Parts: sequence; C-alpha cells; structure tokens
Amino acid sequence: MEGTKREWSELQLIESDNRSTMISKPEISERMGKSYLCVPSLSTGQRTWILLNAKYPPYYKQIPSYSNFQITSQDLDLIKSSGVASETVLQCLESHLTSDTR
Repeated sequence: MEGTKREWSELQLIESDNRSTMISKPEISERMGKSYLCVPSLSTGQRTWILLNAKYPPYYKQIPSYSNFQITSQDLDLIKSSGVASETVLQCLESHLTSDTR
C-alpha cells in the first residue's frame, strides 16, 4: 500500500510542477527513478501524465484521471522502443490510438 501511495504522490508532483505548460506531442521523461509519458489532452491541450513503469497496483496510473487523449501508432512505437513502459501501460495506450499522423 505504501508503494502505491508513493507512486501516486510522485505522479501528482510531476503533474503539479508542469500544470501550466502546454504540450503539442507526447514526451517521455525520467524523474525520481520513474519514467513518465506526457500527452496533450484532447479537450484542453494541457498535460496528461502516465506512469510508464508502475511497480505497485494499479499498474496503470494517469493524472488527471478524467483526461482523454490520443496517440498515433508512431508515438506508440516510440514508447515501445524506449523499453520503459510495462505491458499493462502499453495495452492501455493502444486503446487511445488514432490514425492521425503528425
């Protein structure tokens, strides 16, 4: 339980630190020994943060949880090739695929 709380806290911290910055394409970042995917929200263009390598359940953590986003198959391929995303996260990301090419 403690590990889960720590992961949520770290995810909240990175979201809070970057809340006012807009984003136009997915970005992977490293912080506190964890890997994060940041994607633009469909409705606001603000950042949606996803912990790519959670060690404690639930194994898919996203903030804000209500945010909707899309990624391209090219984005997903880059995320896969980074080698940091868990299978659970990759499966969840596949549900957000769009046919858009940037």
